Amino acid sequence: MFLVVCRVVTFLFLFFHCFLWVSLMCGELADLKGVYVLVLRFLRDVAVNVGSLGEIAFKFGYYGYVGSGMGRGMASVFGRVRRHLSRRKLRFWHIDYVTCIDDVKVVAVFFAESDVRLEHAVSKALKAVGGLEVKGFGSSDCDEKCGSHLFFVGNSSDEAFEMVFKAFRRLGIEPRVFNFAP
Repeated sequence: MFLVVCRVVTFLFLFFHCFLWVSLMCGELADLKGVYVLVLRFLRDVAVNVGSLGEIAFKFGYYGYVGSGMGRGMASVFGRVRRHLSRRKLRFWHIDYVTCIDDVKVVAVFFAESDVRLEHAVSKALKAVGGLEVKGFGSSDCDEKCGSHLFFVGNSSDEAFEMVFKAFRRLGIEPRVFNFAP
């Protein structure tokens, strides 16, 4: 009985968050331009074949993926994040290979509105505050010579969230956060 109650509560929690996320995407934030950090939780150590990068070994813990959405609709911040949340998609970007795995969960999105592309500055700030880069991930077309746009940011959600907040604040940005974790 306890397990059934736990599953119902978890379902309701996730349903509410999905409903809130959809309402944000369809409302005033639908065409938001700016930068985001997708916080991913790897539930176990896993090796992933990431397209042109080959096989990458990811350890259990939290990772932050830095991206931007500078357009409207699917090219906006929320359009990009919606793609990341989808499990069924063509694998085109490095991040697509990771977000399709059952042992990887998106736990939060930090985002900030901006008319200028800030993903490179946020990537460099995340590295500066202690993020450990996954070499070459998400930065193969990077003009700014970022070593990566994916970073290991901690073993706990508190550690990960603190590091992402520090990176944004290092740039004088106060991000908004959408937390998916129950």
